[in-house]
Amino acid sequence: LLFLIDAMSKLAAGADSRFAGRVDASNCALTGMSFGGWSAAAALEQDDPRVRAAVIKCPSLKSAGGRLTDERTNRKTPVMVMLGVEDTVIGEEGNSLCRRFASTHEGPSYLLEIKEGGHCSFTSCELYNPAYGNGIGESKSLTKPGTTYTALPADQQHAIINSYALAFLDKHLRGGDGSYLEQNHFESDIVYKPSPK
Repeated sequence: LLFLIDAMSKLAAGADSRFAGRVDASNCALTGMSFGGWSAAAALEQDDPRVRAAVIKCPSLKSAGGRLTDERTNRKTPVMVMLGVEDTVIGEEGNSLCRRFASTHEGPSYLLEIKEGGHCSFTSCELYNPAYGNGIGESKSLTKPGTTYTALPADQQHAIINSYALAFLDKHLRGGDGSYLEQNHFESDIVYKPSPK
């Protein structure tokens, strides 16, 4: 991920007229979903001063033996951790690691859990299959094994994800006031734990 910031820095510095003067590579956020979420969390360990925040969505923190949550050294860069409570891909162990990642962070952290969401809640898979499962349409339940649940409609899940992620990035990249991040705007659809520190 940091290689991409390096490459964009070169393009913004004039290597490509499409990006010249249009990209501030000194003020970036990392984001990723699933293994990409783990990759973003792992890249935080480089403590690159250009990276001002990270949004990690259902990160596979079990990767590499699940050590990153407890062994990480960068606990200061602002993070937003998002997960689907019913995520059968990373499972309960993965969700627990996500919760611990947020709760043991020393800098600003925000934990957002979509109650009727799964791994695919953070994708656009519903565009080609509205019954995809694992957070899109009828899905197998993680919290009640052997049963199914109906996921929150994808457009509502995306509204939750986008509104909080944008407010988080506005605060930590643009200096916004962060007032949106202070409370749960979606009542019973999410569990939300802000820790702005």
